[in-house]
Amino acid sequence: MKVGFFTTNNKANASIVERFNHTLKTKMWKYFTEMNTKCYIDVVGKLVYSYNHTWYRSIRMEPSSVSEGNQTQVWLTLYGKSLKESQNPYSKRVIPCQSAEKNLILKKVMNKIGREKFSRFTKSFLEIQ
Repeated sequence: MKVGFFTTNNKANASIVERFNHTLKTKMWKYFTEMNTKCYIDVVGKLVYSYNHTWYRSIRMEPSSVSEGNQTQVWLTLYGKSLKESQNPYSKRVIPCQSAEKNLILKKVMNKIGREKFSRFTKSFLEIQ
């Protein structure tokens, strides 16, 4: 079985992998604490199995339940738009507004999950007219 290597420059897509890494590390540290050991080779398969058979709110199912038949629905659940639309760098995002003039503060995309020491919002304002 050949596995192709690819990278993504999209931080929103990478956040799913970052969340997986964070969850797996959390499970590992819980195991380390409970068993008073730092050897994880024996249980890494069980930890991944546990992750794959846990129901997740983001995809509204267990990762082990995802198949080729429902992968489009999972994508739409995660990103709310079609795959072709998300790959188009020129697609415009519409920001819904209720009034004619509103000030917005843009949320920063964080590099790592849970970085509390940095501001989560930009210091600039956008005025929508």
